[in-house]
Amino acid sequence: MRLSFKNKIICAAAALILCAAAYQILQIRKSARTTLADSRADLINQNGVPFEKKPLAPHLSPNIRILQNTNETRDFVRFNNSYFAATGGGLVQQSEDGKILRHFTVLDGLPESDLTELAVWNKKLYIGSRSKNLITFDGEKFENYVWTDRRAQSVTAFAEADGKLLIGTFGGGLLAFDGVNFAEIKAEKTRISAVNCLLKDGAKLFVGTFDNGLWIYESDVWTHFTTAEGLPSNRVVGIVSNDENLYVATDFGLAIFQGKTFHALAILPSLSSLVRHENQLFLTKDNGEIFTFDTSLKEFSVDKNSANLQKASLISAAEKFWFLSNQGIAEIKEEKIKTFSQTKNESLTDNFVSALTFDVNENFWIGTFRGGIDVFSRDGKKLKHLESEILREINFLQATGETIYAATANGLQNFKNDFSTENLTKKDGLPSASINHFTNDFIATAKGLAFRENGKIRVLSTVQNLPNNSVYTTAQVGGKLYAGTLGGLAEIENG
Repeated sequence: MRLSFKNKIICAAAALILCAAAYQILQIRKSARTTLADSRADLINQNGVPFEKKPLAPHLSPNIRILQNTNETRDFVRFNNSYFAATGGGLVQQSEDGKILRHFTVLDGLPESDLTELAVWNKKLYIGSRSKNLITFDGEKFENYVWTDRRAQSVTAFAEADGKLLIGTFGGGLLAFDGVNFAEIKAEKTRISAVNCLLKDGAKLFVGTFDNGLWIYESDVWTHFTTAEGLPSNRVVGIVSNDENLYVATDFGLAIFQGKTFHALAILPSLSSLVRHENQLFLTKDNGEIFTFDTSLKEFSVDKNSANLQKASLISAAEKFWFLSNQGIAEIKEEKIKTFSQTKNESLTDNFVSALTFDVNENFWIGTFRGGIDVFSRDGKKLKHLESEILREINFLQATGETIYAATANGLQNFKNDFSTENLTKKDGLPSASINHFTNDFIATAKGLAFRENGKIRVLSTVQNLPNNSVYTTAQVGGKLYAGTLGGLAEIENG
């Protein structure tokens, strides 16, 4: 069938109209994308974060030695053919079999040793710190990025998204770094505070917080979820996007996203992390108990020494499954847990050093605030570690003759040469078992100033005009005793 000339003209006109309409639609979409991109760029410029970049030089000196415990591991990654661990005592480089190759401290240029997070991005190792913002390491030298307009407090999470490094902080919001500049990412013009974990999955960004639930960003829209939307708690400790399911772990249990709200799957207090490994969900509690979840919660049987284990977390790194805690790094494989790296016995038990003294044999007694007492010989060999339920928090140490006296949170303890001990506590007449300090026979306690008189324990308190019952320190000069309290300084004369 032949078309008439008139019909041909009509078809050609219709085709031109359709082409023109299609062109207009494409132009509108292109313009919309350009406008959206410009809006995002303007927003980034508006939320730009000023910073200082500081090269960090080492301070190596044969006259300075730093003794630190590196067992408490916060994060663990592979970089430049080695493993690196962020610990409470610096950055530790390890070999394939867990041998410590190098321990980086403030002497090597780190601005502090309390490290929190690690990420490998743009051929550099990015290191989060407790109070010194962001640190980078290229394998040879350190650099420090300091955000000058905010108190970030600590770096808490890293994630890579759209060619940028996302940096979660506790007090400074959620930041994005493009390798040159920083910008703050806000949820509906509101700072996202206390970021605890990050996950980028496709077009979605998930931001878990310490006390304000979960934020989800998709298609330029932020959505906020808290306990009101079904989360077991507002402290999010882990996020897994598994196929079409979204799982969120809080410090009170595990939940799954269904519809527009969350549904609790398991109540698990003190939950500390959630990861997906080999298509299986794994969870751990702060004390190291490990669980799996499929349709129900099951305890994961592993061989581990759980005595005093704390701050446990699970991570996947370098295609392996790792268990981190205050006792070091272990690899989980085939329902077995094998120690990968642990500080040698010659190190400190804890980095919170609170008291020091030397005994008559010049052995060095080091009291810690959370881990009892370490005793080292003159040549640096660790002779003894003293710790028990009543000997953990050490406030003061003093050597008198061949006896070492220790003011602790559970009494005044004295040690002989053979490390045997006696303990003076509340049942012996002290007003409190919490001992802060002592001078000769005067003992500063949390409930007054105790002293020995005629073989008995007597107490001075606010009743006898002490400024405050919380006594923290004492000093005796001649016939006068000075007592520092929570309410001021008391000068007490003998008699």
